[in-house]
Amino acid sequence: MTIREWVVRPIPAYASLLLLQLKVIWGMWWARDLTSGDTSSYFITAHRWSLDGWYDLIWSPLYTVYYGSFLLWTSDAYRATIAHRLVLVLITTLLVLALMRRLLEPRVAWLAAAWWAVQPVNHNVLYEVHLLGVVPVVLACLVQLGPASPHRRGVALAILLAATLFLRNELLVPTLLLAATTALHELRAWRQGDPQTRAGWRRLLAASSPSVGVILVFVGLVAASPRSLADLSGALEAKHTQNVCQIYAFGYQQRHEDWQKSPWTECPDLMSRTFGRALPTMTQAFRANPQAMLGHFAWNVSLIPSGLQVLVFGVTASGIRPGYEPIVQTPWAIALSMLLGLLGLSGVVVVASEWSYWWSNWIRPRIWGWLTLAFACAGCLGIMVMQRPRAEYLFAVEIAIQALAGFCLQAIIRRLGVETRMAQAFPLAILLLLIAVPSYYPDKTHRGPRPLRQAYHDLAPFQGLLAARDVMIVTPGYTFELCAYLSRPGGQRCEALSYYELRDKATAAGGWWSLLDARGATMLYVNEGMQADPSMRAALADAEAAGWEVVMRKTTSKGERLLLRRRGVRSVEGVRADPLRVTWS
Repeated sequence: MTIREWVVRPIPAYASLLLLQLKVIWGMWWARDLTSGDTSSYFITAHRWSLDGWYDLIWSPLYTVYYGSFLLWTSDAYRATIAHRLVLVLITTLLVLALMRRLLEPRVAWLAAAWWAVQPVNHNVLYEVHLLGVVPVVLACLVQLGPASPHRRGVALAILLAATLFLRNELLVPTLLLAATTALHELRAWRQGDPQTRAGWRRLLAASSPSVGVILVFVGLVAASPRSLADLSGALEAKHTQNVCQIYAFGYQQRHEDWQKSPWTECPDLMSRTFGRALPTMTQAFRANPQAMLGHFAWNVSLIPSGLQVLVFGVTASGIRPGYEPIVQTPWAIALSMLLGLLGLSGVVVVASEWSYWWSNWIRPRIWGWLTLAFACAGCLGIMVMQRPRAEYLFAVEIAIQALAGFCLQAIIRRLGVETRMAQAFPLAILLLLIAVPSYYPDKTHRGPRPLRQAYHDLAPFQGLLAARDVMIVTPGYTFELCAYLSRPGGQRCEALSYYELRDKATAAGGWWSLLDARGATMLYVNEGMQADPSMRAALADAEAAGWEVVMRKTTSKGERLLLRRRGVRSVEGVRADPLRVTWS
């Protein structure tokens, strides 16, 4: 066996791609901050699940179980969060390669999967739950790409249905499309045979029984839930209306300058002004002000080219963010888009000219896999219009584009008759990629600040103190996230105020201690940046006289970090009475 034959075998192919992915993400554990936003909310439910099996049917219980499984291994929120991201990235990459190897020739499949592996949006995803959402889509496609049978189609449908009910509700559209197509196919096959025979009933039973099982499990979990059906329905509506509020406010802020409040926490103000109610559903918003909602949809449509560029290239030619994350703007995105379009057009011409070969040998045997992937993309189209074309919502589209680009490349290679040359060059191509592709994350000597992780680890030893009743802590931002990651097993968690929101009010209120008394603050976490504020430095000098005591003091190369509490605050389990002094190099 030659090297060019050996590298396309399963074990070398998966191993080499795994090495490429590991190189790309190497250093994630010392460079990434603790994930903020939605992940901190999911941490609360994941933490509870790891302790007593509690779950919330409304908020992605499958993700809760996945995330919570890592909290069985470690109680450190940072370790669990980074580990569950790292494992998810590696598993997803290997699943993408498995899918590509079913759809494409092995060498082209590896190149398509490598494209996925190096894309920043796939491993630097803002929230891990979105990446987990594409896993059921890939699994359903893989099931469909085996020997065609009613049972396989039924299992694929059940996978998407389970993902819709327990992971990502937006998978409802591809689930319904696949259910309708499967039902029509099985009914057609039954009618072409003898409707009186048992074979037709067996086909329908094989196609439907897995989904029936999923529905029964869901009904059982709803019945066992401590919340009533009305409560669950209300929670689902609250989740939807909050989402509508935030996505409309963010897009409005991009288009207009007359409203500059936070789209995440202050969007009800804009919704009340525009639609007459603080938290309307999308249907209610459209009925109240169709023009405003059509403007929202049109804006999202205008962002689709930019969103697709970020999705498949990691950069965009537009200066407007299609998602919520920062973007890399470069005119090279136009050239890359044109090259991809040229590849697609050339491939379509070649496939059309040899349609009989490609249909009978490549497309028809894999048609159910392609259909399942197409249905997932159809669901993404609705998301792009109603939500926004954010790359994290469109992973199925990315996989489809990479698979179609690989298919076109495969057709062109065959037409040019260079299969042998490609086979000879392929081992060298793998080696060059492994050498040339850099790590996305900086090495330890160039890593940037990680303020949320730093604050979490500083405050973690005082979890009992923070979870006490009526505790209000002032922190340098990340108010919700810190209290979420520091929540107690029973669900108790602190409330927090942001130093940055209070900073300009301290002088008018008569100083920091008067302001903190007025706001009900009982604890104050001070980092090096806050101590650069002259008013804060002056306040810290008078802390003891104002009735505050230092319970933690850490000296670092950049300054000092402190945790202060108002005298009389008691902890749930007690904390050390003397200040904790630690010196870090």
